[in-house]
Amino acid sequence: MSDVVVRLRDVAVSFAGQPILSDANLDIHEGEFLGVVGPNGSGKTTLLRVIVGLIQPDSGTVEILGQAPGQAGNAIGYVAQFVSFRRNFPISVEQTVLLGRLGLTSRIGRYHSEDREAARQALEQVGAWNLRDKPIGVISGGQLQRVLIARALAGRPRILLLDEPTSNVDMAAEEGIFGLLRELSQTMAIVLVSHDVGFVSEYVARVACVNRSIVSHRTSEITPEVLRGLYGHGVHVIDHSAAGGDLA
Repeated sequence: MSDVVVRLRDVAVSFAGQPILSDANLDIHEGEFLGVVGPNGSGKTTLLRVIVGLIQPDSGTVEILGQAPGQAGNAIGYVAQFVSFRRNFPISVEQTVLLGRLGLTSRIGRYHSEDREAARQALEQVGAWNLRDKPIGVISGGQLQRVLIARALAGRPRILLLDEPTSNVDMAAEEGIFGLLRELSQTMAIVLVSHDVGFVSEYVARVACVNRSIVSHRTSEITPEVLRGLYGHGVHVIDHSAAGGDLA
């Protein structure tokens, strides 16, 4: 397996005295496409925020390319949950993507040619360059999700984290986005949080099941029998007893 770009060891996080993650261990490798699944409240979003550096663990260690999360610079691109984005903000698609360059070479409103080239390349990567002049509020949900991915790509990260990127799009758009992410995984590590392990497993190499701790499985280990286990209504998870102690 290629080099480790993210390493968590014995990570614990709690809120208001309630444990969210406990003894969480995970390695993410360069060029890996990793799915993350688990029930609501299991710690999936917290896991991403720990990797980004938005949450400081109570205990344990987190390394991004051998450094602390806050020192990793623009190595990480992060696409938060769709619902957090305000659609009525008066901004174009290209301006939205340029926001991904903030803190790199420019201040807001003072973009250089390097920034505009990075935005152009990112929009072309996601197949949305033709939308560049459109207001962000008039494009479809699937198109918006591609634009948000482009915004993260504009920083030219080595690791891309996505939290439920297809939760508000139709199936055709979902398949298109997952196909796009599979292409992007040829050049960077991708971590995708999703509730639909059956669908995700068609695209990813490995699935990490999060429910305070983390147990991971290669997709070749996932069978219909394994998927019958449920964490909650309508949420498929993997029977951890089949993991054979395979903790990444």
